[in-house]
Amino acid sequence: MTKRLYYEDSFKKHFTATVLECQRAQNLYAIKLDQSAFFPGGGGQPEDYGTLNGQVVYKLIEEGETLYHMVEHPFEIGQKVEGKINFSRRLDFMQQHSGEHILSGIIERLYGYSNVGFHLSEETVTADFDGILTENQIREIEKLANEAIREDQAVVCKVYTKEQLETKVFRSKKVFEHDVRLVSIGESDCCACCGVHVKRAGQIGLIKILSAQKHRGGMRLMLKCGLRALEDYENKLNQNREISRLLSVPIEEVTSGVRGLWEEKQDLKQKLYSIEEKYFNTLIETISSHGPICRVEEGLTPDGLRRLMSKLFLKTSWPCFILVPEEGGFKYALGQRDQTLLPLCKALNEAFEGRGGGKDICQGSLKGELSDIQERFKELVFASQGK
Repeated sequence: MTKRLYYEDSFKKHFTATVLECQRAQNLYAIKLDQSAFFPGGGGQPEDYGTLNGQVVYKLIEEGETLYHMVEHPFEIGQKVEGKINFSRRLDFMQQHSGEHILSGIIERLYGYSNVGFHLSEETVTADFDGILTENQIREIEKLANEAIREDQAVVCKVYTKEQLETKVFRSKKVFEHDVRLVSIGESDCCACCGVHVKRAGQIGLIKILSAQKHRGGMRLMLKCGLRALEDYENKLNQNREISRLLSVPIEEVTSGVRGLWEEKQDLKQKLYSIEEKYFNTLIETISSHGPICRVEEGLTPDGLRRLMSKLFLKTSWPCFILVPEEGGFKYALGQRDQTLLPLCKALNEAFEGRGGGKDICQGSLKGELSDIQERFKELVFASQGK
């Protein structure tokens, strides 16, 4: 049995221990100590990183009550070793985990929704709930969570017997028939959990909900706590500074500056649409309808390409083919009045590393020389006509 020092003091950064076992395990050595501050992972929280006598601990393995530390070189039985925890990583995970507990407790207390999924990684934290939350509710939840931090609510981790649990109200995804460790954070939350947590809510620093999306009939919240939330704020502030510089507006007027730019873009799109429509109508009048039509047009968007094709194939009963040059090849549209050109589309895709398809109008992209593509199009059309 390995004494778990991380449960006695989650802020323990280093410790000394005695080597009880040292076993060869593939390319590493499994070291059993009489005690350890290395958290092996659990409750959705990843394992600790760190060293033993300067050796990197590559992995932590639990076998019952025993914890093995996987290192590159062996230790002597009875040897004293010093363990050091990567504490900045441990603290980061504790801030995220404890912050998620506060949010989940508040959501269940206010709205009766259970946390049905929790993911904590180096970059993201997500929590899934079995009910829908409005924007106003999410803002209120975040406000209450940060009030718990400002109040510096105590975080109490304690093991209870089955009999003691009968008088406790706590969150859990399971029904327990044995002793259970509960993590209580003031009046905000009480939850069964085997993870390690901060000692007081104030050590979380900040809780920020970044996004909320409907997920499997409920809601998925993405959040950041502590230093992660501060870094996220700094990144977004830097983005706003850059937008402010590009738009030549004060940073507090960035939103109105972007709105003005968007409105200008919409106005230009409408003007471009009108110009294109006039050009398309004029172009159609100049094109001969005696035989397949194959044209190259510069600078058309996929929408413009489709609009031109929808006008072009009404002029003739022959297949129509429009190519728009782009880097590395061509965008294309294929169409024929009252016909599907999917077989022709597939044949061109196979010949010129193409992608795309469709029913009334086929659209996609091709790679190759323009002359080869045009020639192959005509060959395929006349072959289908028996000529």
